[in-house]
Amino acid sequence: MLICPAYVSGIIDPKEVHRFDNVKQFWKEDYGSPVWSPDGSRIAFSVLNKDTENNQLYSADIHVMDADGTNIFDPSPSENDNGFQVIWSPSSKQIAFTCSNNQYLCIANADGSHLQKLSALIDTNVRDIAWSPDGSQIAFTLSAKDFHNAELYLVNTDGSNMHRLLEAPAAHHEFPVWSPDGSKIAFRSGDQNNTGEIFVVKTDGTDLYNLSQSLNGSEFDAVWSPDSTKIAFFSNQYQNGTYIYTVNADGGNLQQITENSTLTQMDVPRPKLFWLP
Repeated sequence: MLICPAYVSGIIDPKEVHRFDNVKQFWKEDYGSPVWSPDGSRIAFSVLNKDTENNQLYSADIHVMDADGTNIFDPSPSENDNGFQVIWSPSSKQIAFTCSNNQYLCIANADGSHLQKLSALIDTNVRDIAWSPDGSQIAFTLSAKDFHNAELYLVNTDGSNMHRLLEAPAAHHEFPVWSPDGSKIAFRSGDQNNTGEIFVVKTDGTDLYNLSQSLNGSEFDAVWSPDSTKIAFFSNQYQNGTYIYTVNADGGNLQQITENSTLTQMDVPRPKLFWLP
């Protein structure tokens, strides 16, 4: 089963749902960003809210429901401006999401119990949440309100030991992706001009590698192989087009595996890379 916010994806016009077989429209409001639980039993999603009739800016509130569209509930009724990012724990027993207008990281049980609102630095935004494969830690990006000085942080899922993984005095460290074996994190390090490269680092902050420094492009969307030995990513070579590359986790054997594409990292929506077993 595929679930998507049709008004954003462009796949289906909500007014034309009746023309398709086996398509169920769960909602009629501005809902989006659906995320399946790993066990397939539930879906977390955001409910969009406009501030006022004259203010077109949106905020969002995270909700959870059963996969058949029933039993919808708000796991954090006291946190109404939660942003748009939510992820499931590998066990499907917890969710993590941005809360208080992206200023904090919230963690709750899938039934809404035991809500934790984890403190972050003053005047910062939490984004790019990623749960470790063993369920013990969460990686995320913490940036200034103006999105400068983005850095990677780790925290235990019980709320303890929140700490910075890497300093980023002159760059953005963002979009952390755990290796399947949980030993390393791939991420994008970029600048204010929306250029960037793919790096990998151990979860203790050591053995930092730049995997794409030889490409002279802008790299994004890193994806690990199932055995944690390789990474695939897009490289925007500007006027020369956008390609898919693979590289070993230690930086060796960099290979271009596709021909020229019109895809750019600014395309919305854009295709996602998936590494099949």
